[in-house]
Amino acid sequence: MSEAKLIDGRLQAGVWTGRFTGPRTDVEVLHDGEPISGAEVSDASSGEWTLSIQVPMERLGDGVQVFILRDTRSGQILGHFTLTAETGDHADLRAEVDLLRAELDLLRRAFRRLLTKGD
Repeated sequence: MSEAKLIDGRLQAGVWTGRFTGPRTDVEVLHDGEPISGAEVSDASSGEWTLSIQVPMERLGDGVQVFILRDTRSGQILGHFTLTAETGDHADLRAEVDLLRAELDLLRRAFRRLLTKGD
């Protein structure tokens, strides 16, 4: 039997909507291990279906909030979405990761150059 699979998702006006393929199933949304009510599943087009949920304001706060999408029948994790909120005085983690990747690429190229010179 094929499994439901999250294709993509988006957040607009406080409502997260995800598109899925595979058999339509009942989905629960969990935050900090607790179910969030209000998830709505509806048919879309040609074998796809959507899940929409109003993200409760009381679930938002500083830091990273992870929402897990779980099949209530099988218990299988279908996907997740994250919301990140930081104050201005905290470093932007994504920028730091990008900087680390750039530095790693520089080191990788220098190391390869040294290896090819040694031959």
